[in-house]
Amino acid sequence: MSRGWYNHSRQHALAARGISTKVPQVTRVAQSDEPLKVAPPLPTQLYAGYGDPHHIPALRNENLPKPWGGRWVSSWNPETGSDWVQWTLDQVPDWFEERGTVCEIDPNARILLIENRQDLRNILEVYPGRMGFEGNQHIDYEKLAKDYDGIHVTKEGVNRVGGLYSTPNLDGWDVESTVLFRDVFRDCKSVNLEGYKRPSRYAIEDDDDD
Repeated sequence: MSRGWYNHSRQHALAARGISTKVPQVTRVAQSDEPLKVAPPLPTQLYAGYGDPHHIPALRNENLPKPWGGRWVSSWNPETGSDWVQWTLDQVPDWFEERGTVCEIDPNARILLIENRQDLRNILEVYPGRMGFEGNQHIDYEKLAKDYDGIHVTKEGVNRVGGLYSTPNLDGWDVESTVLFRDVFRDCKSVNLEGYKRPSRYAIEDDDDD
């Protein structure tokens, strides 16, 4: 496991648990015509954690492809929990959360959509942030959050822009998921995720020498 992979993924997990406490007050700024894709209404989303999904941790830019803070969710699947649930079980079982909240998303929410590298390039043209590892430019999430409610990266988008060795990329954005910048949750209910727990395929078993 590389240190970069671990740090980026741990950032996702900590943000999902709502470590920050201060909610930013942001006002939308009128936008001119721009080549950015807004996602259609999202399906039911799962927030995996014990916190209140309506409480949005304060957002700030980091020198990483992902922001710190916001509220992280992944699309709910009653059979598997979500892609994030399955990823934690496979990769880092210690991050698995036994409780969560499923919510509908306001259909009027303005959430940017990333399905491929060109979508990411278009966002970077409007919201360029700092340059990172190997010349990878990051999104200015603090500026973007003034105009939009979040960013949704599809499973195909993760496959196409998640790699470390092509730029621009969202390395560390491990699964289909959405980071929300303000409370657009509706009709939330608590769910028990314990039933999805299983051994990680990467778990190392101790040898029994007795």
